[in-house]
Amino acid sequence: MGVDDILFTLFRHKQIILAGFILGILGAGIVRVVYHPMWVSEAKLNVPYIAEHLPAGPVDPEIFPRTLLTSLNPSEFCPRNHALPM
Repeated sequence: MGVDDILFTLFRHKQIILAGFILGILGAGIVRVVYHPMWVSEAKLNVPYIAEHLPAGPVDPEIFPRTLLTSLNPSEFCPRNHALPM
């Protein structure tokens, strides 16, 4: 079986393939409307504003990580007082 046989079969049955695709999309839409979800999840992302600006030029690799770590407070990201690895 070659590529020509596969393409011939696909183009010969394109109406059946298209009808199956459309019925699948319609069925998924109907299921979504009829069966409402049992639970809904909501997520919020808190991005605190950091007032200090980083320099536009080259950054000293010894100073940058320390300033980044001091500007981030681990308790903001882990509210249940879990120990964070440092």
